Amino acid sequence: MAEVAAPHEVSRTAGRRAGFTYPAATAVIAVIVCVLGAPWAGGIAAVAALVVIGMTGARWIRIRRALRGPWSPVTAHRVRVHRRMVSRSYLEVSVDSGESRWYPVYFTPAILGLPEYATGEMSAGAFRFGDIELVPAGKPRSRPPGAAHDAPTLTGRDLQERTAVASSLRRRIALDAVVVTPAAPIIAILAAVAGGGALTALATGVLAVGVAVWSVAIYGSDPS
Repeated sequence: MAEVAAPHEVSRTAGRRAGFTYPAATAVIAVIVCVLGAPWAGGIAAVAALVVIGMTGARWIRIRRALRGPWSPVTAHRVRVHRRMVSRSYLEVSVDSGESRWYPVYFTPAILGLPEYATGEMSAGAFRFGDIELVPAGKPRSRPPGAAHDAPTLTGRDLQERTAVASSLRRRIALDAVVVTPAAPIIAILAAVAGGGALTALATGVLAVGVAVWSVAIYGSDPS
């Protein structure tokens, strides 16, 4: 079985626990949008902000607990699972019964350099492969929740180029926004029909996009 690539071959810029940076960033953006839209969106903005803060905080607590260990040896196979318009990173792990368990992890550019089968350590859905640390993006499953595809291992120039692209916060937000933006006009129209006026409709539509992008990010979207 192949060993994990050396840290410098995976990513010179990928930091430990970097996988949760993007969901946390979209949470901050969503809360700011809620605060700015509160004068027009009213209670909807307050409720949305509380949901974003609560769910992001709960996920962060779970990640912190997982990283405490104990850690056990593991060999994992990385796959990308497509469901509807969203892709997620999963690690397939064989258990004692001979069956597979599928663990969703937050994407980090460092994952692009993992070999087909990587050996490392695991703790409650968190994984360590050398200097690469992957954190859980949900509960493990007995089967992939969508179409599973082997994720190719990248090296050399391909790895550098894909890492640079996948590290772009602007690009990741744009990709996730494509998935959810079509719903924003519908929400804005409903707000206007309900008697909120043009400004309320606009604020509600922008708020919907901000919160929806966060929801895709906290779900564990994979831009690779």
